[in-house]
Amino acid sequence: MTDNHNYSLPEKGATDWHVPLNENFEKIDTDVEIRDVEGNTAEYTPKEGAKFLATDTGRRFLGDGEQWVEATPQPRQDFAVESTTNDPTDGETGRIWYRSDTDTLKVQLDSGVESLAVGTGGTSDGTDSSSDTTDGSTATTDGTHLLEIVPADGASWSTYRIVIDGELLNTTNLNSGDTVTTQSDGTVLIEGGIKGGKRPETFEFDGTLASLSLQVDGSAVLDGQTIDPSDY
Repeated sequence: MTDNHNYSLPEKGATDWHVPLNENFEKIDTDVEIRDVEGNTAEYTPKEGAKFLATDTGRRFLGDGEQWVEATPQPRQDFAVESTTNDPTDGETGRIWYRSDTDTLKVQLDSGVESLAVGTGGTSDGTDSSSDTTDGSTATTDGTHLLEIVPADGASWSTYRIVIDGELLNTTNLNSGDTVTTQSDGTVLIEGGIKGGKRPETFEFDGTLASLSLQVDGSAVLDGQTIDPSDY
């Protein structure tokens, strides 16, 4: 007998060696998975224990002796990422993590850290990431925020200017000519340029967005929401 399927092995010199071989062929007809498009299941005999893989839909069927019955799909494992309050420092490309303090899902790329998604919280103290001012504009509140400068497709090279009243925690995808300066009043001045086809430049900061000037054809996204630079 074979180890896995118990196929018969005729002994040398056996007179009826063809009998076990024929039995083997009968078993093989059931053991070997049938592969064809799902619409052709009726062309095959649903022997008990036989398997049918639909090559066009990926569905699997088992024979019960009378008909093909779809096999119960295997449950997928839940996907979970590590939760942390600081970006990892090992720089392992492809690593994904969740920043619980900023409600942000991040990934490490060859070019730097990218934000995959920003939740509605977006602050370390549990407050809303924005509040209405008396003139109807939107201003950031104290807390941790993520600002993204996103160029439009095909946008020509142009500049932006950002002033943060607080601490700049992290940046990604900045150009060599971009500058970050701490001014005499303690605010952080960021001056840079970007063009279409380039990854968004991101700025994670703790504090408030004091000023924003966007000359480039594109948009500014604060904590997942597109904002109007004229409000700042």
